[in-house]
Amino acid sequence: MKVVLLVLLAVLAGGCEIWDPRPGLRDFFYGIGDSSVPDPNADIRKKEYPTWPKEIREAVDDRLVLVGMAKNQVLASIHLDVKDIQKQMVDATSEKVESWVVWKLYNGWAYLKMPKSQMVTISFREGTVVQVEFHTDTKGAYKPKF
Repeated sequence: MKVVLLVLLAVLAGGCEIWDPRPGLRDFFYGIGDSSVPDPNADIRKKEYPTWPKEIREAVDDRLVLVGMAKNQVLASIHLDVKDIQKQMVDATSEKVESWVVWKLYNGWAYLKMPKSQMVTISFREGTVVQVEFHTDTKGAYKPKF
């Protein structure tokens, strides 16, 4: 009798639709850290990604930011919308210097402080990354192994 009941429950569960809570949670948490959220830079990936050097493509796939990357490469790597990133621009003598403040999570990036995140400043000179600074004084920060 118990076996028949278990088989019936398995058949019933196999035919049922599984409820996915992520769409409702995405609205609640604004999609931060959720890998199912659409990439705001998907068009960059489609058009430019195949032309990038192998080292840059691997860094983008691993969600890393390297010195020498262009802004579009950084955007493709961190999967954040450029309008949401905190920016500071300085016009030096003949160069444009720009800094972005983002937060490194264990599994990605965010544009605001999250639990277990670490503040990162990405500095650009003329549109190319010249410095990636992980702030160690960030309270409760995740310390990357690289």
